[in-house]
Amino acid sequence: MPRHHQLATPGDMHRNPPKSKHHKTVHPGEMFSPSPPKDHLRVAIMNINGLPAKTTDGKNECLRTFLTENRIDIAAISEFNLHWSSLEPHQKLFHRTQGWFESLHTTTAYFEKYPVKRTFQTGGVGVWSINKSAHRVSNKSGQDKSGLGRWAWSRFNGRNGMHLRVISAYRPVFNPEADSSVYAQQKAFLTANQDSRCPRIAFIEDLAKDVTIWMAAGDQIILGIDANDDVRNCSLSTTLQELGLYEAITEKHGQDGPPTHNRGSTPIDGCYVSSGLLGLQCGYMDSFVDHSCLWLDLPMTTALGHAMPNIIKPQARRLKCNDPRIVAEYNRRLVKLYQEQQVATKLQRIHALNGSGAWAQAEVEYEDLDSIIVASKKTAERHCRKFKYGGTAWSPAFAANRMVTDFWHFVVKLVHGARPNVRLYLRKMKKAGLDIDWRTYTRAMAQTKLAEAYAAKKQIQKDASKLRRTHIEALADAHIAAGMEEAASVVQNMLRRERQRQDARLIRHVTGKTRMGSVPYVIAPNQDGDLETMHDKAPMENACLDENKGRFSQASHTPPLQPPLYSCIGALGISPFSDEILQGTATLPPNLDPNTNRLLQALARPPEVPPPTPWTFTLAEHISGWRKARESTSSSPSGIHFGHYIAGTYDPLVAEVDYLMALYPYETGYSPRRWQVGLNCMIKKKPGNFAVSALRAILLFEADFNQNNKRFGRAVMYNAEDLCLLAKEQYGSRKRKSAIDHCLNRRLTFDMARLRKRPLAVCSNDAKACYDRIVHAIASIALQRVGAPKEPIICMFTTLQKLRHHIRTIYGDSEISFSGELWAVPIQGVGQGNGAGPQIWALISTPLLNILRNEGYGVCFKTAMTQEEIKFAGYAFVDDTDLCCSSLDETATPTKVAEDLQKALDIWEGTLHATGGAIGPPKTKWWAISFAWDAGDWSYATIEDSPATLSVRDPHGVQTQLERLPAHQAIRMLGVRLAPDGNNDAEVAYLRSKAKDWAERIRNGHLPNRLAWQSLQSSILRTLQYPLPATTFTKQEATDIMGDLLADGLNSLDICRKFPLDLVHGPRRFQGLQVPHLYTAQGTDHISKIIRFTYDLTSLTGSMIRAQHEQLLVETGLDPPLFNQPFKPWKKAVTKCWLSHLWEFLEDSHLTMEDEGPSQTMKRENDKLITQLLVQDGLEGEDLLWVNRCRLWLQVVSLADLTQGHHAQVSDSIWSGAAPCSWNKHIDWPFQEKPPKKHWDLWRRTLDRLLNLTQRCLPESHHLGPWTNLPSNWTWYFDPVNNLLYEQDKAAWFCYKRLPGRSSRRVQMRFPTTGRKQATPPPSHAEPASISTSGSLLVLSSHAPSVTVTRPTAPSFQALLDTQPPSLAWAYEFGDSWGKAPLIAQALREGRLTSVSDGSFKTRFGTAAWVFETLDKLTKMDGGCIVPGHPSIQSSGRSELAGLYGIAAVVYLLCKYYNIQEGAIEVGCDGLNALRDCFTPGFTASCAKPHFDLVCAIRTLIKRTQIKWTWRHVDGHQLDDPFLAYGDLDRWGQLNEDMDLQAKALLHIMHHDRTLQYRIYAEPWTLWVGNEKVSANTPDRIRWATDGPRCIARWNKHHKFGTASSNDVDWDATEDMMDSLPNARARWTTKHSFGMCGVGKWMLRWKKRTTADCPHCGEFEDAVHVWLCHSQAAADQWTTALADLEAWLDKHNTDPALRELLLTGLLAWRNNHLVPSSIKHPILAALQGQLGWQSIFEGRPAMGWKEAQQEYYIANGKRQTGRRWLSQLLIQLNNIAFQLWDVRNKTLHSNKCDLAHEVQIQDVLEAFSSSHEHSVADARHFFRHGLQTVLDKQPHLRAAWLYKVQSALKGHTTENSTAELQQRRTLQQQQQSIRRFLGATRHAPQAPQAIRARRVPRPTRQLPTRRYKQRQLPRYSKT
Repeated sequence: MPRHHQLATPGDMHRNPPKSKHHKTVHPGEMFSPSPPKDHLRVAIMNINGLPAKTTDGKNECLRTFLTENRIDIAAISEFNLHWSSLEPHQKLFHRTQGWFESLHTTTAYFEKYPVKRTFQTGGVGVWSINKSAHRVSNKSGQDKSGLGRWAWSRFNGRNGMHLRVISAYRPVFNPEADSSVYAQQKAFLTANQDSRCPRIAFIEDLAKDVTIWMAAGDQIILGIDANDDVRNCSLSTTLQELGLYEAITEKHGQDGPPTHNRGSTPIDGCYVSSGLLGLQCGYMDSFVDHSCLWLDLPMTTALGHAMPNIIKPQARRLKCNDPRIVAEYNRRLVKLYQEQQVATKLQRIHALNGSGAWAQAEVEYEDLDSIIVASKKTAERHCRKFKYGGTAWSPAFAANRMVTDFWHFVVKLVHGARPNVRLYLRKMKKAGLDIDWRTYTRAMAQTKLAEAYAAKKQIQKDASKLRRTHIEALADAHIAAGMEEAASVVQNMLRRERQRQDARLIRHVTGKTRMGSVPYVIAPNQDGDLETMHDKAPMENACLDENKGRFSQASHTPPLQPPLYSCIGALGISPFSDEILQGTATLPPNLDPNTNRLLQALARPPEVPPPTPWTFTLAEHISGWRKARESTSSSPSGIHFGHYIAGTYDPLVAEVDYLMALYPYETGYSPRRWQVGLNCMIKKKPGNFAVSALRAILLFEADFNQNNKRFGRAVMYNAEDLCLLAKEQYGSRKRKSAIDHCLNRRLTFDMARLRKRPLAVCSNDAKACYDRIVHAIASIALQRVGAPKEPIICMFTTLQKLRHHIRTIYGDSEISFSGELWAVPIQGVGQGNGAGPQIWALISTPLLNILRNEGYGVCFKTAMTQEEIKFAGYAFVDDTDLCCSSLDETATPTKVAEDLQKALDIWEGTLHATGGAIGPPKTKWWAISFAWDAGDWSYATIEDSPATLSVRDPHGVQTQLERLPAHQAIRMLGVRLAPDGNNDAEVAYLRSKAKDWAERIRNGHLPNRLAWQSLQSSILRTLQYPLPATTFTKQEATDIMGDLLADGLNSLDICRKFPLDLVHGPRRFQGLQVPHLYTAQGTDHISKIIRFTYDLTSLTGSMIRAQHEQLLVETGLDPPLFNQPFKPWKKAVTKCWLSHLWEFLEDSHLTMEDEGPSQTMKRENDKLITQLLVQDGLEGEDLLWVNRCRLWLQVVSLADLTQGHHAQVSDSIWSGAAPCSWNKHIDWPFQEKPPKKHWDLWRRTLDRLLNLTQRCLPESHHLGPWTNLPSNWTWYFDPVNNLLYEQDKAAWFCYKRLPGRSSRRVQMRFPTTGRKQATPPPSHAEPASISTSGSLLVLSSHAPSVTVTRPTAPSFQALLDTQPPSLAWAYEFGDSWGKAPLIAQALREGRLTSVSDGSFKTRFGTAAWVFETLDKLTKMDGGCIVPGHPSIQSSGRSELAGLYGIAAVVYLLCKYYNIQEGAIEVGCDGLNALRDCFTPGFTASCAKPHFDLVCAIRTLIKRTQIKWTWRHVDGHQLDDPFLAYGDLDRWGQLNEDMDLQAKALLHIMHHDRTLQYRIYAEPWTLWVGNEKVSANTPDRIRWATDGPRCIARWNKHHKFGTASSNDVDWDATEDMMDSLPNARARWTTKHSFGMCGVGKWMLRWKKRTTADCPHCGEFEDAVHVWLCHSQAAADQWTTALADLEAWLDKHNTDPALRELLLTGLLAWRNNHLVPSSIKHPILAALQGQLGWQSIFEGRPAMGWKEAQQEYYIANGKRQTGRRWLSQLLIQLNNIAFQLWDVRNKTLHSNKCDLAHEVQIQDVLEAFSSSHEHSVADARHFFRHGLQTVLDKQPHLRAAWLYKVQSALKGHTTENSTAELQQRRTLQQQQQSIRRFLGATRHAPQAPQAIRARRVPRPTRQLPTRRYKQRQLPRYSKT
């Protein structure tokens, strides 16, 4: 047994080791030193005889103290005796050891799959690498491959390929009788796997195999082992010696060593080392357990090839801004120091000197003052607080105990004779809060007091969580006293933040997302140029400094830093020549390369940029900026961190000092000396890559300097955005532009190439280290180009050029540094970590992208129908850039496009080079996309079919050919893998790997269900959902990804893996678990992007979506709304693209979208779309595909195109496919090769059947009427008056005279071509004609008149209003004063118009009213409207928006009718949020926001007017104040009251059953679910429409709606309840409602119980039985619960009739009775009865409950709502259900009904009942002690006994089955040989393979092998 309880104090463990009667004096070996020699690693090998499960047990502290006091670096520990995965999260090793050491790396091994699950499990080993050794552990740590946990190891990296492997192993004692011993565990496992070896022998043999492999790899080995055998002479030692491992201590000190176990006589613990490690200092020492500790002091040079410096861990900060008391104390001390130093006065003097022009003196005094301020801040921080102590949560009680303990330690030293230090004594006594004289204490008394302090400490550690909470509550009170936050939220927020931090830390640990710190070593070239691994401090720092010198000087050979340009623009870009560049007047130096010239010309300041003025910022902006900052951000080599500035914002003086100190450099351009020091933190870009060239250097600046940079960068970007000066291709660092939007742009571009069948070339290039190569002068000019002043630029770049670069590694900050201040060319680059870095690059890249676009390079195409030209050079997100090239020229070849891309890439590389940048060819890939045609069908051309090359100049100036990728290969861009051909294979594979990895980690990490669910929602689902806007996963692909996630993940979430996926993905509204299905989430994201970007018409993404939409309209030949058309016929006939995928999703989900787009032009009366007729006729699939391809080649759209001028007959060229139609050239048709003959036959057959043709003539019902939209390029016209034929040939006209003769039906007019003469245009009465040829004659086939359609001009404004569509007219439905419109319009034009609106809402119905009034109050025009939208989305906010829409609509029409080009209006409303949504700049259309349809429509209407809009908020309902009268209000308030009354009047006079459902004029594309337009919460509505029906169907399948239907359920109330429940309870509700939960029925099926009996009553138990059980315990709980429910109903003013109905119904359901017919609310009672009272109990009430309660509230004048009452009632019922479950569980898990006990007893009885059948020797002996002996064992021992028996039988069964199979095969071979010998074998003819595959074999009865031999063999032997 462990003896740690005997210890007096942890500190005495080593000095006073506990003894036992068996203990012998341990031979010390070497003289043990408390600290290892310098440059040594101390390795300890110890058997700790088990750790307690409880973390508060003192043994944990003993272990920590032992390792700490003895300076152990590597501990090989055995016998943890814990099953780690069965522990609670806070008990696991990660949390248990938190705070023990500066750094800790652990490798543990135990028999994880041992079926006896309990916290105690014998065995288990681990290797702990502590502090500096933790940073040397490689990724290759591991354990015994068998999973038995016999050994674990860690591998340490050394210099020059040296590796040290430390192994901890435990060899079991031979103890076969003990049921749960390590030996028994391993024996059972081996037996079950057909391994008959003794576990001790198997241990040696298996370990020897691993050691052989490790030594072959060249590793030095230290094997620490509890061998449970004499290590001096045993088979293990012999085997290891043969392998070259020797026991270090006995080899050095001889064989007469002491026993290493207190009750032993021989050394059974050993330290085996490689021969190269023999002779080191080593020995034994006492420990706090019954085993001695073996130690070995290992020289680092021997183990790792070098001496390891000390690891420097960042110090904790004393100043913590989350505690107002600390902040107040800090500011109090700092203000006092400031006052003593007269800081404010000195600061005022500095600014006065600056104002007078004495800049030099001001800078000197600024530096002096800065030194004073820095010293004062550090002094103030030192007095803030003490750091936390140990691993215990900090609290004031813990801190006080620490002071008391420290004091009594000091007293003990004094009474033992230490020299007294009176000053120190008094200080310690004061901190401890005591007043004693130590001289009055004896040694015993002092020791007693110290022991009491330790005892108090242990109690405090146990109560640490409670004490911490009390501390946080006190902290909250301090927050309230400081006026920072409200009381309730403070405590909750603090507790939540602490819990979130702990949870997030554990989740990160389990999922492997722990933050990577500094690198422990680097791989860099040595002096000879060879790569060398560097672990020491000095070589690492020198290697990193050399690397960074090279990085920051990479741009030194670029044009701006070379003569003559460098002398012209200077180092900072602040020179007269730079000004000339900005003005566009610079005479550039000769011999500059063309690309540098291009760049300098593109840097000219646009004319719309105003002259630069000085920029500043206010004190309020300073305070706001710092309070938004993250305190934990690393910064400041000086030690003045973010916390100093954040805390300073809470004191006026400190805030003003910080503000003025930061403002001075910002306004003057001065660079303070403190700012000229930076730290380069080297971190890994990719795990495992330590090459110094592959590390990322994060540059840490002074906090206030970087805050200035951040503020400056933000201001520059705002200015550039306002002036529209940023390239539309650049999305980096821009608001409302995200990386995934650019991924979508790439997808849309690939799709457009595929839709248009035009060549496209794309180059994804890598700008090498762009932040480190930025030339300051070019960046300066780029900043000035958009209006930035020079002073902040000078300050920033001067600081960067003078910066002294130090290096931060795990060894701390380097003393050595480098600086480019004295270099001929200063250091360049802005540094990764610069607050303005991303903005600077965005501004530099803008001219580069502009150059490409302006010179005609990039993607260029026109929308197919509207001919809108779309041009862009590529996609850029900060330094990730894709260049693209296509051509408007339809004849452009792939070669030509590739050549254009080469030119564009040359310009891009050249201009990038001129900014200091370069392209890295290894990471730059490209595609040349083109199409190959075969018989009218297309495919992507291969690289061999379309050869082309692309090359680029690398950073060294060498032209390098780039890798070209095939169209099916994807590469990663901004986190998404997209391929040009649209396949998702790469992304699916990646996401599946992520899902599998997460599920594996969660399963093995044994996270609690709550945290596993949190990790699912916050981690893996976010990873999986990120790429969805740009992907087009099929439903199957999405299901595969989710399947990988859920197959293993559901169990970790405490959900059966076979739980119906319909409920897993079902919305909470329908009581599903609401785990998003990726297919639904993808469709939701696509719809969201559609709505957002069809509103934002100026965005690149919006243009691309509209272009693809028009291309689809052309390809399908359909009219919008396209998505209202059926997709199924087009599934195989339409080109796959992003929008076609959305179309398919909408149809699958029974959703529709009303999309805007140009319609196909109907050219004649009775004209029809061809494809519309085809689909209506039922054509689909391959037939529709090829008929449509014929149509695309012919370029025809409608019947008029088929007849080509004739009113009834299909033209010859169209019928035969001879030539395309000539007059649809205004459409950008996709390229289509002419289909082969068989498809033209299909074309003709289809037309014949579709149109019912007779000799190619349409039936009379399809005859076409007059022309209504004649194509402008129509060729032939006939003049019926003069019988002349006119021909239009380009811009010229020609006429033909008719041949003499009479025309008839059979003989048509003919015109000789020889008579062609040039003529004037035909007369107006000429008619379009259709012509055919006959030799040299033109034959007039037909002609028809043309009808001109004109729109009448509205005679009045009233008439204009009357002609508007309903989507707009609703806004002014109740306006009647339109005669005043001219006066209102005049006031609008003159800026004298005001307008006020208000809305009203009641019971799912809304109205609004609005009024216009001139400033002189003489003219007023008002109106009102009913608010459109489904009743479920109506609200007061929507009514306010409807009033604003009415104003916007009328103003829009006024401007349109009266042609108002300029003017102004001020709008007032009492809805502040509505005003902000409609008028605040920077709006992004988000379909997740409520009422986005109205907001988007209002903003669009405002954009379409050219007047100035202003707004003001008006206080609403001012007359509710009894002291105010109407006359006391200003005019805005009066108008608001008028509109409020008018809206309410409309509300009362209108019918509430009137629901307006239509698309609102000027809103984006709209989504419809059935007949309901979605106007809010679109993601939820989509989920309800897609996953909801499947969820409901599953409930219906399980009869959850009784005789009613799902439509009778009030799902709104269910949703309210589910959203209000905690996540775990909501999941519990779903599981128990479905019934697949831990009840007897399922526990029996899962083999976790032997019966399905109820633990209360013994009846069969399913989920419903839990609620209805009639046992006394359940009945008592029901009685209590119903009494509580009755009290709740009374408290919440429940309608007495509803109260009676509810209680009666629940009792009737429980007692299986009927509800009395006399009860009130009979309709509600009947409906609930049809659904079942179980339904409302489980959270699914019938419709009518809340309405009835609402009527009761209204009748009694209550302001409560029936909806909230019902949701709270359902929560009460849910609580009753959970209480019943809880009572049932308490009974089940009591001692009498423990399920594990029940299962074990049943299994034991079954084993003994069949024991006579067991013929296995290994199994028989388990039964020899008898049944009662086994039954008397403890439960865990009984489980271990069962495992041994079952393992033995399993191994025998497997062995027998294998032997039996082999025996049967031998027998069959013998029989076949005999048949052949006797000639009895007849070979039947073999059926064809396909037929054989289809045959189903007959079932045959298997006969025992022995009987078969007896019956068959003698028959042949007789012959």
